[in-house]
Amino acid sequence: MMRDLSNCDENSILLFEYFTANGINDMSIISEATGMIKELADDLKHLDIYLLVSKKFKNLFEDLEVQIIFIDEPLILWLEKNACKFKKSIFIADEGDEHLFNITKILEDNNLKLYCSNSESILTCTNKYLTHEMLKNLVNQPLTYKIKIDSFSNFKNEILSIYNEFNKYEDTKLIIKPIDGVDCEKVSLISKKEDLINFNNIYPEGTIVLIQKYVEGYSCSVSLLTDGNHAIPLSLNKQNIVFGKKDISYCGGELPFNHPLKNQAFKLATEAVETVKGLKGFVGVDLILGEEVTFLEINSRFTTPYVGLKKLVNFNIGETIINLLDNKINIQKLKENIILNGKVKFTKEENELKIEKFN
Repeated sequence: MMRDLSNCDENSILLFEYFTANGINDMSIISEATGMIKELADDLKHLDIYLLVSKKFKNLFEDLEVQIIFIDEPLILWLEKNACKFKKSIFIADEGDEHLFNITKILEDNNLKLYCSNSESILTCTNKYLTHEMLKNLVNQPLTYKIKIDSFSNFKNEILSIYNEFNKYEDTKLIIKPIDGVDCEKVSLISKKEDLINFNNIYPEGTIVLIQKYVEGYSCSVSLLTDGNHAIPLSLNKQNIVFGKKDISYCGGELPFNHPLKNQAFKLATEAVETVKGLKGFVGVDLILGEEVTFLEINSRFTTPYVGLKKLVNFNIGETIINLLDNKINIQKLKENIILNGKVKFTKEENELKIEKFN
């Protein structure tokens, strides 16, 4: 249902996703992006929502029974001109190139009520070193170094120095990742000195990266809901991470994941989210479950497990976020009644996200 802005009022909610609103046809992400925003629109279809979609993707969204605004200009430009016509918004975006932060700032500057994290908490979580320092004495984390690359040869020498330091007493691998990276983008594993010889220059000069001690175990995440003060865990999710010769890639996962450290994972994730004030709505915490629970990072936004959780959980996640942040429901009472029915496996194959539900 295509609509203009003439009928929007104080109850209207602006809804969008970064890639589909911009018309960015990146095959590695568009199926995931389309799936997530369609599911959220479905959750909120009984509310007065206006879904923002690029005209390039008109054929993908015409079947939705919601009010749609098709645009033919960059999302940021549209928001700068039209965000002021709304009072409320909920949206999906990634942290890459500060997309999430910049969009949030525009909406905040136009005094919209957001049903997602505020710009200050997003800034903290986007910068993984800021998160690391904030949680340094609160949660278990891998040993971490921050390096700014002035030249590739110096960078390789610094990595070698850190590698030698780590390996004085035990065989240790290193993880190298951008300080503000998304998913597994530009993440590398150094498992032996020879890997440094073949290490590609994937970071431009001036890039700030983190060097972390590799932790053996299951790559997992915890999905949570938070009202800005208190958080409740919804599920433990196993991530299928493939370590290639040159890079690391995310290939899907499954939820809920049963593991002996589940309760400890829930406790750590909850504590981490509640420490970073301003996180709201649906968020995720990445962890390693090995001999103990190790914190990696916070995603201050909707993540892929939302699509799977929607099929299992006994309440409407999207509407619950709205009601939670409108103070219509109590987060602790919600926690007491969470039930997941079945299991979901999601697989990323040939740029397509496939979701299977099992009983």
